[in-house]
Amino acid sequence: MSESFLDRSRIESLVDGIFAVSMTILVLTINFPQGLDIKDDIVILKAIEKLIPQMIIYFVAFALIGIFWCIYHSRFRHVKKLDNTFIWITLFWLMFIALMPFSTSLNGDYPMFHTAVLMFHVNFLVLSFLLFILWAYASKNNLIDEKLDQKTVALNRNILVVMVVVCLFALIISFFSPSISNLFYFLIFPGILLVKRY
Repeated sequence: MSESFLDRSRIESLVDGIFAVSMTILVLTINFPQGLDIKDDIVILKAIEKLIPQMIIYFVAFALIGIFWCIYHSRFRHVKKLDNTFIWITLFWLMFIALMPFSTSLNGDYPMFHTAVLMFHVNFLVLSFLLFILWAYASKNNLIDEKLDQKTVALNRNILVVMVVVCLFALIISFFSPSISNLFYFLIFPGILLVKRY
């Protein structure tokens, strides 16, 4: 195991910075149409009505990125040692976090086209899978706190498995109903509660 060239504080700062920028840029995926001849509120209301698909995708993406941020930090607090492999996996994971505004914009602009929606789902599937790999690597290579019991280690792993399964399920559903598939991410919440209960 090679010794890390960065300390925890630098990694945490980088993670928080990329998340903050990505979550802020997400709002730019909602594009209010320019050049409208606005003479009354009806015109504005009709324009906003057409933005509903973009707004739904925005809220879904923002909520999911928030979940990833919470899950990462709740796991990272148990990581007491870092090595270069852990850092590179984290950097690769952050690359896909930074990609989220693009895939969200693509999905919001073309919600009825499978290719656009698929890009969104693939992005989240990669994010959830890499986070699972990150935790599996940390626990297997003794990077986590030795005092952490195996039941907690397994619970954290199973929560990440739920994330992967839901993202994969949403991707599969997109082949049948691209627009509806975006809503399947809300299954993450009951999935996590179920895992914690059993």
